[in-house]
Amino acid sequence: MDIKEGCNKEFNEGCNKATVVAKVAKMTKVLQMAKVARAARAANNRGFTLMELMIALVIIAIVMSISVPMFSRLSTDGQLSKRANTLLSSIRIARSEAVTAFQQGTVMCPSNNGSTCLTADADSWSEGWIIFVDADNDGALDTAERIVRVVGLNNSERYSITKAEAGNLVFSTGGMMADEQETSFTLCNEQDAATAKAIFINASGQTRVGDDSDGALNCTPSTP
Repeated sequence: MDIKEGCNKEFNEGCNKATVVAKVAKMTKVLQMAKVARAARAANNRGFTLMELMIALVIIAIVMSISVPMFSRLSTDGQLSKRANTLLSSIRIARSEAVTAFQQGTVMCPSNNGSTCLTADADSWSEGWIIFVDADNDGALDTAERIVRVVGLNNSERYSITKAEAGNLVFSTGGMMADEQETSFTLCNEQDAATAKAIFINASGQTRVGDDSDGALNCTPSTP
C-alpha cells in the first residue's frame, strides 16, 4: 500500500502535503529502529577479539598466581595441624595412663616399625611412636609390657617431628615428667619454615600448642 492510497482510505479524501510528510517521517523512524535492532543483534552475536582474549588470559594468570600458593600453604598447614593433633592426643593418653597406672610410669618412644623403639639417642619422631606401660621402670619396651598405643605416620621427607632432647618421653606415676624437666616437640614443613608448629610440655606434664609466630622454632627449609 503506497502512502497516497493509505491516506485516501483513512480520511476518505486526498492526502495533503502535511499528511504525506507525517507518514514518511513515521516510516523513516520505523526503518531506523529496525536498523538499530539489527546492529544490536549483530553486536551480541560477534565473538571475542584477540585483544579481549589476551586480557582475559592475563587476568586468569594473575588470579592463579595468587590463589595457587595460598591453597598450597593452607594444605601444608592442614597436614601439620593433623600431625600436631595426633601427637598431642598421644602425649595426653600417655600422661593419663601414668596417672591411672599403680606405681608404674608410661613411656612414649619414637618408632619406625610400630613394634620396637628407636635408639635412646634418637630425636626424630617423624615416622611414628609407641606408648607402653613401663612395668619395671627401666625405660625400655620389654616383651611382657603392655602397649597402649601405636602410631604410624607416612614416611614423608617433607614433614618432620623432632623432640628438643633426644630420647623417650617418660611420665612417672601421677603424670609428672619423670625427670621433672620441661620439653617440647617441633613439627616442620621442610619447604616452608613459617608453618612450623610446636607442642610444649611442662614439668607437671601439661601441654600447650604453639606456632612459629616469632620465628623461634628451629626449622630449616630444604631445597625443593
